Amino acid sequence: MALLPKRKWKLILNSVTKSQIPYLNAVQTLRGFAACLVLLHHIWMFYPKIPFLYLAMQKMYLGVEVFFVISGFIIPYSMFAAGYELKNIGLFLWKRILRIDPPYLVMIAITLIINFSLNRSNVISFNNLLLHVAYLIPFTHEKWISSVFWTLAIEFQYYLIIAFIFPLLIHKNRWVILFTISAILSLNLISHSMDFLPRWVTYFVMGIVTFYFKINKINRNEYIIAILALGILLKFQISTMFALVGIMSAFYLAFASFLNRITDFFGKISYSLYISHWSFLPLISYFLVKSIGINPNFHVILFLLSFMICIIIAYIFYLFIEKYFAEKSKKISYHKKAKMLTDPNYASY
Repeated sequence: MALLPKRKWKLILNSVTKSQIPYLNAVQTLRGFAACLVLLHHIWMFYPKIPFLYLAMQKMYLGVEVFFVISGFIIPYSMFAAGYELKNIGLFLWKRILRIDPPYLVMIAITLIINFSLNRSNVISFNNLLLHVAYLIPFTHEKWISSVFWTLAIEFQYYLIIAFIFPLLIHKNRWVILFTISAILSLNLISHSMDFLPRWVTYFVMGIVTFYFKINKINRNEYIIAILALGILLKFQISTMFALVGIMSAFYLAFASFLNRITDFFGKISYSLYISHWSFLPLISYFLVKSIGINPNFHVILFLLSFMICIIIAYIFYLFIEKYFAEKSKKISYHKKAKMLTDPNYASY
């Protein structure tokens, strides 16, 4: 298989380094924004009787699709920057597992404790627990114990596929790349189930195309045309709204560079915020309603307090759980002399 020569890899990596800060800023900001969108939508579900928030909040679940574009982008970039080869597949998967799974497993345990404390009936069996650990819930009739965990299974399916096809994605022959991208997109014909990658694969391809643009493998015009074409495809696959979310997310990653202390903070805690908020919201809502009451006049106060408490919990979770394993994952290298260009805070989720 003819791959990019090592000398050309080095030249492209040098080019990436010069533009590293602006584009990583965009990743960090967008991750935090996506997590906050999902959080706001879910809080609204607990306090729906706030009329002026209805139009704003009902579509904020689309933050999930933003995450898919980010993952489509940052995973191949990280692999490329680290000099990934097919022989490194084991290390790649171990890096992802070490980065994603420990916080996820801790959150499973916390969710079970919260469910038990609220006298919920959905206490899972040992078999169900194993299915959670292996991201196999979609292949059974079992249910996720947290409504946000399903996206982690989608992400893992993406990791498995890209681990095998990445050499084709960076092939020196453009026709090989086009064939590979087309093959990925054709997965959408296999299944439209929300629980599997094929339904969402176009978002990930938007991220991959953005990766090509950021390493100067395609020019600006080619990039814009490709993203708009993928947006049209999304319009027919799902809807115009979903297409616009994908297009705007990709363009933000490609062309924006905004970052400040606030957006950096939310970017850092975005994974912790995403996986923790749904489990804690019932408990937060229970105590807030018990303390303040259910008077509709207080719903805005309940909404804001719920948001702030979820942020505090996510920050604590990030400091004591996620950050440690992110740093451990960062230290794993495919080659002894290889150095990742990305910070662990910028890894997907």
